[in-house]
Amino acid sequence: MISTLKIPIPTDNVYKFYAIFGIFLILLTVSTCVYITTLTQSFILKAKYDRQTAEISSQENKNIIINLALESESRARSNQRFAITFSLFSLIIAVVLTVIGFNKWKKDIQSKNDNIMDLQIKKLEVELDMARLEYNNALKASLSDVNSSE
Repeated sequence: MISTLKIPIPTDNVYKFYAIFGIFLILLTVSTCVYITTLTQSFILKAKYDRQTAEISSQENKNIIINLALESESRARSNQRFAITFSLFSLIIAVVLTVIGFNKWKKDIQSKNDNIMDLQIKKLEVELDMARLEYNNALKASLSDVNSSE
């Protein structure tokens, strides 16, 4: 039986979703760049190995193998440049999305939540002061009842 990891996605407000999605995109873009660079380097190394092997060998199709290896190396470098350019574009979008999401979340949502919390604290302080006042009044009344009964 396969167990799936259930990560709750924040749906309480869209700005938080933007911010977390932006972070996810940043991580995905960076890991994709690392993967593409590693893969491209392995293609380039294989093409260089094939070319050097062909130069050493005395096969009659030596020039064809060398040209294919050079073409393969050139194609790998070209694909790498395209992938890195696309990844940088994705990274810029991800960073902008994250910054906008966190800024909007802090300004529009979190500041209101902080104000509500401050008001709740003030309300509780007032209720506590009123409870202390009632307690003191009740204590004074009971002390005056004790003094008047004596």
